[in-house]
Amino acid sequence: MKVILLHDVPGVGKKGETKEVNDGYGRNFLIARNLAAAATPKNIRIVEQQKNQHLRALALERQQYELIRNKLLHLTLHFKVKIGERGMPFGSVTSQDIVHELAKQKITVEKRWIMLDNPIRVLGQHTIKIYFPHQVEGTVNLMIEPETPIAKARISGAL
Repeated sequence: MKVILLHDVPGVGKKGETKEVNDGYGRNFLIARNLAAAATPKNIRIVEQQKNQHLRALALERQQYELIRNKLLHLTLHFKVKIGERGMPFGSVTSQDIVHELAKQKITVEKRWIMLDNPIRVLGQHTIKIYFPHQVEGTVNLMIEPETPIAKARISGAL
């Protein structure tokens, strides 16, 4: 008997696969527990349509992540940090700070997608990698600057 698996079944196959099984096992176990359906032409057509819908949805999702990646190419996020007397920042810029700043730009990114091993504690420009789902990779540019013009003057040695 041929069946279409509706769920993953250990030792038989994965969801959506068509398998040949013993008649009793197919009728009395798989179909009875809604783990499979008989492989009629109608059911095969339905499963194929569901697979195609799923693939279209994945392609659309990938396109959306690529659009976000392209927006990030032309964007630089500016962060202002307080500076101590020696010119070193008091705080740092974390993944969460980047997520919040991107949200202000109406760009949704999850914290776990941002590849930042340690918080950034150095002034200047930084490029951070972002790994979106569906193997879409992007980068975001950060500019970390002193909070006040006086602090900028202190760092450059003017004061």
